[in-house]
Amino acid sequence: MLRSVVVAGACESYEVTQFERLSNAIFGSPSIRRANGGFKVRFLKSRGKRPILRRCGDTVRSKPVNGAMDDGDIVERELINKVYRIDESSDGATELPRIWITEKGVKDDDETSASKRAYIASYPNGDDKMGKRALELAERMLGEGFGRCDLDRFERRHFFQAAEILLLHAVDRGNVEAAVKLGDIYRFDLCKGEYWTSRIERRARHANSIDSPALLKRAWVLYALAARNGSAMAYMSLGDMEFDSNSEAAKMRAFERYMRSYEIMVERAYGYGGADRTKRCGDLSIELDDIDKQRFGLILLRLAKCFERAYGCQRNLVVAKKLYRCSKMKLEEALEAGCWHNKRDHIEACQGCARCDQESLIYESACGA
Repeated sequence: MLRSVVVAGACESYEVTQFERLSNAIFGSPSIRRANGGFKVRFLKSRGKRPILRRCGDTVRSKPVNGAMDDGDIVERELINKVYRIDESSDGATELPRIWITEKGVKDDDETSASKRAYIASYPNGDDKMGKRALELAERMLGEGFGRCDLDRFERRHFFQAAEILLLHAVDRGNVEAAVKLGDIYRFDLCKGEYWTSRIERRARHANSIDSPALLKRAWVLYALAARNGSAMAYMSLGDMEFDSNSEAAKMRAFERYMRSYEIMVERAYGYGGADRTKRCGDLSIELDDIDKQRFGLILLRLAKCFERAYGCQRNLVVAKKLYRCSKMKLEEALEAGCWHNKRDHIEACQGCARCDQESLIYESACGA
């Protein structure tokens, strides 16, 4: 058996040795090894006192803890990322890894450790029905990531990367709310293109790049999964993705998704159903006080836009004005409760109210004349 190799522009032929045949039989052909990034072996030994932790994709440098390194030393890895660690002792080849998360330290009497971070939890750790514990830890990471105004968006990606892994665990256990939050991470690219991949995927060079269309497709699949399980916010997110498109047909479908999201929240609160949709939007929206103010205000804001601009329905400024006003009330209550990130939506609802008032005055003056 002969093969050709180009050496300095010349073609040279030679016979494949028995060793090469044996290597190909055991490890696969060179093209297969090249496609999977080759073989990476760690020669770090540990007594088992603590796991060797790292985050996927970070460059690391190893140093001994107590002077010179020997076979029994535990090697501490210093990482750029100090928000979370991935436990390499777990089987992360194809399954989701075990993750350790940290929180910002507090000031003590003896020393100031506010700039340091301390480990607070690991996951998975015991049974977690419906992924509630994973969702709770992920919300802590998301809250800290959105609240760290002292860091730029690129530095805050570590919080969202930790939340992504935790939400993947929660979705794997059937948590619907986690699927919506994970879809938001993919849709807005909070991790800046650095998302968790399995060990096999990391070794495959052709699988390391994730572009924007792939992220939007992931988000759509997660929203659709949550919507099939009755999530109002999933329907709203699907409507947003269609509303942002340039297609008029997609914007009409967005109205149906917004309306379905509204109906789910109303039915869960009052068991109300079977009435005219326009009447429900105009009348019942003001009476819904015990529903989540933030989410309900966002849904009403989107419905008001559809009625004002005639997307998927007839233009009705009276209904649009009522929806804008109710959305303004709900978002004001949400802002007072601490949902400061909805301030822009509240301003948009106020502008919608003023716009509808102005158009009503113009229409009344035109009819009077």
